[in-house]
Amino acid sequence: VPVYVHRYFVTFGATVISTFILVPCAVSLMGFFQPCMPPALTSAMILNYQNWGHDGEAGLLLKFGLGVYEFYAWLVIIGAVGIGLYVALLYPVEVKLLIIDYIEKNEMGVKRPTSSFHLYKYRVLQLISTYQNNTWCQPSVPVGMGGVAVAETVSLYILVTSYDQAPVIILLLFLIIALDCFMVIHVICKIMATPYSKSRNFIEYMKIRKSSKWVRHFIRSCQPSKLSMGDGTFFDRLTPFVMWQKCIDLLITLLLK
Repeated sequence: VPVYVHRYFVTFGATVISTFILVPCAVSLMGFFQPCMPPALTSAMILNYQNWGHDGEAGLLLKFGLGVYEFYAWLVIIGAVGIGLYVALLYPVEVKLLIIDYIEKNEMGVKRPTSSFHLYKYRVLQLISTYQNNTWCQPSVPVGMGGVAVAETVSLYILVTSYDQAPVIILLLFLIIALDCFMVIHVICKIMATPYSKSRNFIEYMKIRKSSKWVRHFIRSCQPSKLSMGDGTFFDRLTPFVMWQKCIDLLITLLLK
């Protein structure tokens, strides 16, 4: 199997690592200088604040403690989401793509393969798909994708309707959420659908290719690698467009009310 991962996987990993550092630090500084300003968790703990810009009449030592608390809390939050998305969701997808690339390289190369032993790797691919679907069983994927769609819709709604009323820092917060959810819908979902597209194309190619009797029987037993969405559907190339259409429809519904 190839030892080099795809560029998107390295890029997304670097993004997750930078998020682990930047977001907790930013919210920690916010909790120190403006403890009453959302999304700082201290804004729900301080009761004697007058507005979001108020310091809550907290002393220096108390604000330092609140800043440390904010850093730890957001480190845990970002870590749980980032590791869950990167390790439990994208890593199996990357392994499946590497396996498909390895099989295609051996089967579709310039030189005809002398043996078909590499096709056994497809069974590993099927096992990974089964394990991943068992891990992300009902209702993990529907709840996760639904949460992303709701977060995207609410963020766009606030940006459209409250751009002249909310503080700049709040608008920046919802802008970041909207961009992150947009990336999840149009980039992450597309990546998760790639193993299905590539494995289906490979199976179709092998079915029409002139091969030995054993290979033909083996290919008949192979199914495309599908990542279930928990409701009987799976990720394919139309999933990002369907999710985005639902977000826009919900946003229009909210704006018309």
